[in-house]
Formats: sequence, structure tokens, C-alpha cells
Amino acid sequence: MGDYVKIITPEKKYLSLSSMKAFLSKLPENQFLRIHKSFIIKINKVINYSSSKVNVEGVELPVSMFRKKDFRQTISQI
Repeated sequence: MGDYVKIITPEKKYLSLSSMKAFLSKLPENQFLRIHKSFIIKINKVINYSSSKVNVEGVELPVSMFRKKDFRQTISQI
């Protein structure tokens, strides 16, 4: 979507004019994590995960090869 970020909450969906990097910098670092070039997740919403996917409240999202190490480190500290 270019420099638009789609934000999905349980109540509503939003569209914001921002890059993913800029948007992530505004979020609390210890609560959110970028797992893919297209996905930022709230860490406490993770139900389970495998080597390549994360289940976030019933939705399976891919974990990029380059972000897998950060994801595993972060999730192991919880």
C-alpha cells in the first residue's frame, strides 16, 4: 500500500498515511514487534507460533526469515 499503514483492532480498521518504520517508532517498543515487512504485531496477542508463522488471535501471519531471530528472542523473554 505504499506509505499507508492499515491498523486492525478488534473494534475497527483504520488507514494511516505513514511508513511502517515511522509507525513502529511511535509504538511502545516492549509491546509491539515487526515480524515481516508487512506486519507489526502486539506481542501479548500471540497465541502460538511455528518456525515460519505466528498465530495472532486466530490469524496466521508470516514471520520473515530476517526477523525470525528477533521474534524468538522477544517471545522467549515473556
